[in-house]
Amino acid sequence: MGIDRPVSSRAGLVAFTAFAAGVLAAAATLLVGLAAVPEASTRLDRLALAVLLPVVVVATIAVYRAGVTATAMARESLVDPLTGLANRVHFRQVLDDRLADGHAAWSQVAVLLIDLDRFKEVNDTLGHDAGDVLLQQVGPRLSGALGGDGLVARLGGDEFGVLLEGTDEADALRRAGAIVAGLEPPFTVDDGLLDVEASIGIALFPDHGTTTETLLQRADIAMYRAKSRQHAVELYSPEQDHHSRRRLNLLADLRTALGNNELVVHYQPQVNLMTGRVETVEALVRWRHPREGLLAPGEFVPLAERTGLIRPLTALVVAEALGQIARWRARGLDLVVSVNLSARNLHDPHLSAQLRDLLTRHDLPARQLQLELTESSIMDDPERAGTVLRALDELGVRLAIDDFGTGYSSLAYLQRLPVDEIKIDRSFVAGMADRPADRVIVHSTIDLARNLGLTVTAEGVETETVLDLLREADCHSVQGYFISPAVAADELEALLECPLWAGGMAAGLSRGQGSLFGPELPHVPLSESTGRRPAPVFETADDHLVLDLDGEPTLDLGGGRHPSRRTVIVPPRL
Repeated sequence: MGIDRPVSSRAGLVAFTAFAAGVLAAAATLLVGLAAVPEASTRLDRLALAVLLPVVVVATIAVYRAGVTATAMARESLVDPLTGLANRVHFRQVLDDRLADGHAAWSQVAVLLIDLDRFKEVNDTLGHDAGDVLLQQVGPRLSGALGGDGLVARLGGDEFGVLLEGTDEADALRRAGAIVAGLEPPFTVDDGLLDVEASIGIALFPDHGTTTETLLQRADIAMYRAKSRQHAVELYSPEQDHHSRRRLNLLADLRTALGNNELVVHYQPQVNLMTGRVETVEALVRWRHPREGLLAPGEFVPLAERTGLIRPLTALVVAEALGQIARWRARGLDLVVSVNLSARNLHDPHLSAQLRDLLTRHDLPARQLQLELTESSIMDDPERAGTVLRALDELGVRLAIDDFGTGYSSLAYLQRLPVDEIKIDRSFVAGMADRPADRVIVHSTIDLARNLGLTVTAEGVETETVLDLLREADCHSVQGYFISPAVAADELEALLECPLWAGGMAAGLSRGQGSLFGPELPHVPLSESTGRRPAPVFETADDHLVLDLDGEPTLDLGGGRHPSRRTVIVPPRL
């Protein structure tokens, strides 16, 4: 069932026209009355007639013009000037009206919020004019997919809204599916074709809310749920709202955690395939939440990135990582630490100076710090990213592009940036054994990077098969669960200082025989109470050696006595 557009603009024009007609009628009546005045009337009456006529005419014209202007302004206030669709104000007004009607008639109303995926990349790559052209084409696609039913509005940016009356859950989902299908054909922009996808959230009246504000909020929650799960369409459910409240609570707790030493840094080793030795470790933050237990970065870092908390969080991780590298260096472990930066960090004008101060405080050469930036964070604002990266390069730190292959940059573009390394995204690495296309992408990336003088690290190495394929492709370095999960600093230190582990790692990788952290050692989660992993129990054959690295005793492994940290099983192949 369609929703009529408001007639406020037309009603306003009719009202002002009626008013002007009334003024003219009154003036005509007055003129007739004055004309009927007998000859005995005074000259003053006739003078009044002569003066009043032009005044009435001018006033009538002024009122009419004011009415037309007011009507046009009222209409403009309800229409998006770029697309000609209803705007947010218009959308909310109509929704308010329909909810009032719905309370009386018990009819259902569906609110659909539509957000174009990666629209910012269109603006950044092709320019805002091209983005505007795309937005102008989206409205007709939406209206066409709905068959002219409902109200389609541009709510702002790349967000659109659809209002449907008399629509139940099944019909709303069907209509959303039609919108997704309607957006599938490529859009023509600047003589090129663009594929556009969207995320759609749905909320229903009265099932999900009875007010405009509630329905819009819950459709928004569903839309972001669709985006985060990479689903085209999501219908609101209370469980989604629970997660939203949890995120808000976590955000509030995170402010406190930054000052309460609840955030800890773990380290994942990155192994050089040429030597089999650990040369770099990636610093990964964890949160020992007082109620939730140990939280992985995916639980809270995205929250920090959407607020100003990402800056103090990054500063904390860098300071802790450099302090740990300095302590390891004093004990003879010469490692490079790699720390992730977010897009917001690229907007921090004090970043370079803060890093310089931290390196000086810990008496570390700049090349022992590597900073990782995602490909998408660079492409969000290439000009600013280039400026910041050049300043960091002048400082002397190493620079790496993380999650390479998931954005829209190219190695040719990256060659213009002072980058030392690229890290191939785990989505390509993990699929090498099963998907030939992923294997081709990884091989091509390694070859091109080598030709450009860049080193390459493959992330997400979880099987020996993938490790063998990367070795055959002459990949420089690897990291992933097959090598080791991210572990606490003392755990990693014990393993790095263990001659059997370090020697076995080097020998095993150089011979193509895996590592100590292969299939024989499953990943065991940290204990929420102690923050350590419980010692795993293994049934081993006589030719396997078990090291109790979690117990109190120390082990003499031929190269000195080392405090125990974990239980690991050393396969006989090493």
